Amino acid sequence: MKRLLRKHGAGLLLLTGLQWVISVADWMLIVLLQIVVFDLTQSAFNIMLLVICELIPMLLFGAWAGAVADRTDLKRLLVWACVARLLIILALLLPAMRGQLIPILAIAALAATCNRFFVPGASALLPSLVSADRLPAANAIIMAARMSGMAIGTLLAGVLASHYGHVVAVVVIGVLLLIASVLCVLLPSPHVKREQADEAGIWRDLRTAVSRYGASLILPMTASMLVMLALGSFEILALIYVVQVLERPPADVGLLFGAYGVGMLAGLALSSWSRVVQHYGAWMLISLTLICASIWVVSQVDSLGLALPLVAVTGLAEGLVITLSLLRIYQQVAGDFYARVIALLDTGTGAAFLVSVMLTGVVADKVPANILLEGLAMTLTGLLLLGVIVMKVSTAWLHLKKVAPG
Repeated sequence: MKRLLRKHGAGLLLLTGLQWVISVADWMLIVLLQIVVFDLTQSAFNIMLLVICELIPMLLFGAWAGAVADRTDLKRLLVWACVARLLIILALLLPAMRGQLIPILAIAALAATCNRFFVPGASALLPSLVSADRLPAANAIIMAARMSGMAIGTLLAGVLASHYGHVVAVVVIGVLLLIASVLCVLLPSPHVKREQADEAGIWRDLRTAVSRYGASLILPMTASMLVMLALGSFEILALIYVVQVLERPPADVGLLFGAYGVGMLAGLALSSWSRVVQHYGAWMLISLTLICASIWVVSQVDSLGLALPLVAVTGLAEGLVITLSLLRIYQQVAGDFYARVIALLDTGTGAAFLVSVMLTGVVADKVPANILLEGLAMTLTGLLLLGVIVMKVSTAWLHLKKVAPG
């Protein structure tokens, strides 16, 4: 890893640092807003509304933002995304904005809109900074930065919110976004000529991306959507599970998210192993099976000491799926289509996340969290088995069609 960072110089190092800082800030905000909403309303339904507000920009602007990123100056796009989000987050310093549900939901939606432009832009920048043979290792480094940022951000949000108050947490998030803005300015410009982003051209480009790379997206999209179904329910149930089942204070949800982030780091480290990349399909199946099993076991335990390693195992499996899916895109998609295809993947997985959040949020105030987690594990297992059967049947049908005479 150190050799790779030295070889590719300041560009990769700056991008890695940027992704880490943004991830810490993102996850601090996610956990902080959940704690604020739960303290304000004591309702899982309102947490669902919060998560929906964070997801709607992904569904409305995700694919379009990816096309914009492919046709504009990436550095400028990243800078404005960070600066705009900083200005939005500072509104949380006002007590009136933290004391009512509607302003909190609006801040969450606006911050998520800025993030929709940042994610595909930052992802599209990586292949211009490293050689093709170093891309898997570089991708693992970037994903590791994101996931370590998630682990630290979730823990930090819980600690700051419970011991120092919401205002201190907001100030720390603001400082992180200011640092991210500076890092964006220092990034090297990609050596790719980009067209002007006229609206007609953007939608035409999206249709081209779907027609050219739609088949390449089927497996990573399907696997990632299963992961998002699990993660969507977990994001709603985590805080309720901590309070109801583990009988811990709400701020301890940061420990649960932190364990998940640590597990994802282990999954990212595993994804950089060459044999994992070579046996992509087998490792996807192993990871999805592990997700189903670990969620079911989590539903059966009632102590934090047992829940944390199980959540970490879930994070490991999900980290493998997410990283391998992104790496698959880098390997099969032309460079000037990276942001568009990544944004399409984000939009599909965002839709799965939204469905999971809505279904879970509707019943989370009525059904115990452990029962919902058990039902989630069984549902995911059924969908996984169905997917395997469909793939086997499709493969057999294509083989018969190929060898049939005439």
